[in-house]
Amino acid sequence: MQKRGRAIAPLRRAQFRIAQFRAIRMTLRKQSSVLVAVLLFLSVGIASAQVTITLNPPSACPVVSQQQQFQATVSGGDPTVIWSVDRVNGGYSAGGFISSSGLYTAPTNAATHYIKATSIASPTSSATAEVTVRSGSGVSMMPVTASVIVSGTQQFQARACGLSPSDLTWAVDGIVGGSGALRGDCRANLGASGAGDRRAAGVSE
Repeated sequence: MQKRGRAIAPLRRAQFRIAQFRAIRMTLRKQSSVLVAVLLFLSVGIASAQVTITLNPPSACPVVSQQQQFQATVSGGDPTVIWSVDRVNGGYSAGGFISSSGLYTAPTNAATHYIKATSIASPTSSATAEVTVRSGSGVSMMPVTASVIVSGTQQFQARACGLSPSDLTWAVDGIVGGSGALRGDCRANLGASGAGDRRAAGVSE
């Protein structure tokens, strides 16, 4: 009985050491998994912080069924983006459709929708543009009124909805481009929305 007891004791110690080894191995595995998850989270966070997206134009007002080109500029990552309309990738019939190149086709109904470009490299990085779909074309200008000192200048911004910048003509008192000999001079410098510089003549208004 003593010999058997002496033989069992080393066996139990070996089994205990094996159990300890297994427990340590499981703990190391869990710690490794946690470490990998933390590193992955940090890498995604760093990538997200570095990637920025800019949309051009930041807003648009096409008429129904008209097309509008958007451009996404990505800094700090892969330039590829996913386009969506009202959070629907590629768009949908009621909100319009947008191609992989950013070409938006407005729906047949007037409403406001949102174009979003999301980075492939960093899904948390995105930019959004507001699109106001109109039933007909129109032009608005800011400011509506202005007071200009003699020989001073005033910047005007014109927004052409459903029109191209080349469709705009700047005029002062009905004279295209204005006239320094009359009341002022309007020099057009049209961009995506249109801009004009109003220079007052050397006479009082």
